[in-house]
Amino acid sequence: MRQRLGGKQAEPPVKPIVKEIALLTSEVAAQKFLESKKRKVELELSDFLPLGSSQAELEDVVEAFVRVHRDGKLLPSGQNVAQLNLLPVSPEAVARIKALTGLDVSGTIHSIDTRQIDHAFNRHGPLNNTNPNRTLGETDATQEPINADTFAAYLDVVENFDRISGIRKKGSGTTITFEKDVDGVVVIVEQLQTKTKGGKTPTLAFFDMWIKKAKP
Repeated sequence: MRQRLGGKQAEPPVKPIVKEIALLTSEVAAQKFLESKKRKVELELSDFLPLGSSQAELEDVVEAFVRVHRDGKLLPSGQNVAQLNLLPVSPEAVARIKALTGLDVSGTIHSIDTRQIDHAFNRHGPLNNTNPNRTLGETDATQEPINADTFAAYLDVVENFDRISGIRKKGSGTTITFEKDVDGVVVIVEQLQTKTKGGKTPTLAFFDMWIKKAKP
């Protein structure tokens, strides 16, 4: 997993391959919105990568999806939502989650959508340009702001977590908070969504993300 995740330092240059995937992501999403005529479309990793792609390639796709959305080039209307379906939850992660929480998440996939990406940036993102003396939402002195590059770590955190710090009922689902120690603590919250329409696969859907600063 990439070591640089957030912080006050400048965001690193975007890799050329991420730029290429971001352009493709925008094209695929536009075509799917046109074909479906729905306000929400689902993108698959197979839209961008062959089966058996490397961890680094998966990281590039997740980062590109977040980046093209935050650049305003993914959705044809602010009312629309795009969801990227990621990998099935691995048998190893299923077993660890079951042992630590009692929840059975077998048969689910990880997913991330644009609404919750905005939710995370609004609360834990970089400085608000309209008020540079404070950050948005919940970010405080104990946190480093997230950015698009942070999301490259997504699958590593939720699959190879160091801790599960809390289980809470939230709305129509149960949330699980994953923590991984990498240059601080990366925290990702996913919501277990088992009630799906049309027989779709249940998901562990992205809900929130932040970074706790490393202790001196």
